[in-house]
Amino acid sequence: MQGLFPAVGETMPKMRFPEFLDADEWDIKPLGEVAKNLDNRRVPITGSVRVRGNVPYYGASGIIDYVQDFIFDEELLCISEDGANLVARTYPIAFSITGKTWVNNHAHVIRFEKRFTQVMVENYLNAISLEDFLTGMAQPKLNRAKLDIIPIPLPKPDEQQKIADILSAIDDRINAQGQKIEALKLHKKGLMQGLFPALLEAAV
Repeated sequence: MQGLFPAVGETMPKMRFPEFLDADEWDIKPLGEVAKNLDNRRVPITGSVRVRGNVPYYGASGIIDYVQDFIFDEELLCISEDGANLVARTYPIAFSITGKTWVNNHAHVIRFEKRFTQVMVENYLNAISLEDFLTGMAQPKLNRAKLDIIPIPLPKPDEQQKIADILSAIDDRINAQGQKIEALKLHKKGLMQGLFPALLEAAV
């Protein structure tokens, strides 16, 4: 990546921004010391008793429904607690939520003091394998005890901020491109229906 330079040291990243080349090595801390766990505030609601609304209802891999009430109203990080996706990684296992939300007991919920730390941890967890921390064969599970001991490499706050800004900027570009792709797909669909009326009749 442009602007990064090689770094050395056992707990150093392979690349580092020039202003941090002489900075301290990164600390390795267990996740339980990096953030506050809010799992005790989660509440599962069975589908038959959910009251429909506009509040996102999150499970292990993201939004699964919308409900009327909320239990969180802040920026938090959710981490999948169970499910095949912990191994398959079809979807991100760590994802940020913000505003009024409801989370069931299939996703861990943790709070960070600084947003830039959350951004770094979210990206890190989605990039590494967690299979050494999983239990269960048929149904993989990342329990609270295993979650808390996952080692997280972190530099000092100013370097965290720099890295988080870069990662967030890239994510913004990815999301923008995704929206353009979806718009082009809709445009193509409309064009195909206009060119081939039989497609439109078959869809009715």
